[in-house]
Amino acid sequence: MKNRFLAALAAFALAAVNAAAQGVTQPGFELVSSNPNPAPFSTFASVGDGTRVHFDGSSVTHLNDDGSFIQTLHVFPGFLFTGAIAVDPSHDSVLIGESTNGDLFRVEMDGSGATYLDTLPFNYSASYASPGVAYVSAAVCGWACGNDIFRIDTLALATTHKAHVSGPSGPIAFGANGDLYYGTSTDTFPAPPGAGALWRFSAAALSGGALLGDADADVLSAGVDLISSIAVDPVMNDIVIATNRFDASFNVIADELLLLKPNGSIKDVVSESSGFFTMEQTGYILI
Repeated sequence: MKNRFLAALAAFALAAVNAAAQGVTQPGFELVSSNPNPAPFSTFASVGDGTRVHFDGSSVTHLNDDGSFIQTLHVFPGFLFTGAIAVDPSHDSVLIGESTNGDLFRVEMDGSGATYLDTLPFNYSASYASPGVAYVSAAVCGWACGNDIFRIDTLALATTHKAHVSGPSGPIAFGANGDLYYGTSTDTFPAPPGAGALWRFSAAALSGGALLGDADADVLSAGVDLISSIAVDPVMNDIVIATNRFDASFNVIADELLLLKPNGSIKDVVSESSGFFTMEQTGYILI
């Protein structure tokens, strides 16, 4: 058995359904853990030590892997719809986004408080490029006018506009080499099968001062269903994506966990289901 662990990281509040039990794990993989979301509709992110941070719209809480309580990190004065979330690689703080007003905060992992960072309406996904430097995917201009990617220095409290791309807001994730991966979306609803794609913005392009667009991205994988979450293996550079397909009533009718090679070609179908895969952090071992 190869002790290679694949993490499909889910921080998207679609429905409070335990999906892993519904999924069909493909040959060559074994489902080794399934962690239900203890706070329905909350977003959450892994701290890296087996614990998780959840935001349920009111409280930011630190939980063990089994969902048991560790500490309340911050409580907001009123309910807010959830948005982007990501844990700083230094594990000293977590970026919390809400989509009621579009505000983003740095919440300290020791529970000492929250610092306002910026307002990015419809913030959807976040990923850290390095300690203290996060990128956020947010459709700040509203509906049917594209999506934007911003760089936020969470210590200097500085925001830089890095990219404007077509389609609604999509998920982002960084590779170990500094490349940024982006899952495209479409303004058509329900999206037709295969309407999604995985793009990559190189570290070199991100380091420049120009505002990036569609033409600056490498298209790694096209013709997949819409991508809801992305994780990049820091050693092998393989990519795990979770895809979803909706019907006109907002029900997820098909989803997959796909393992992609660094060039974007499909290496394996890890698991398939008929709804709501991205509610959980699910671990698979390649055997």
